[in-house]
Amino acid sequence: MIHSKNSHGVGGFTLIEALMAITILALIITPLFILQGSILRNVTYFSQRLRRVFLAKNFLFEMRIEAEKQQAEQAFALEKKIDEPLTQLAYKREKLSKKSALSSLEDLYVERVTATWEQQGQQLTQEIVSIVHKKPKPKEEKKEKKDEEETT
Repeated sequence: MIHSKNSHGVGGFTLIEALMAITILALIITPLFILQGSILRNVTYFSQRLRRVFLAKNFLFEMRIEAEKQQAEQAFALEKKIDEPLTQLAYKREKLSKKSALSSLEDLYVERVTATWEQQGQQLTQEIVSIVHKKPKPKEEKKEKKDEEETT
């Protein structure tokens, strides 16, 4: 370090020393700012994705209740559009595939909720899959037994 003294005898740094210190500081701080920006982008991306997962989960439970209210057939499908945040939700319940390892069990159904949205010009999708057991309605069996008893 070069010490210089001005005409009053006060010491200080030269211009080159000050510029070198600023350059070193900039080289250290710049990657930190880049890292911070990257972290913030990732946090935003995953918070939006998590929000859609919660929407899809709530929609799954709403559709289960709706299917019970309507006493819908075992296969059931519905779609819903949410404005805030802009998301397209699709629910589908269908019989478990014969190719599945669980196909030997009867009355198993696959429920799928697919959330689709656009973020930064990309079409993104998140899917929730659930397997449920739906027993046949016992009302029909009881009705048949009553009919048989009445005829005898």
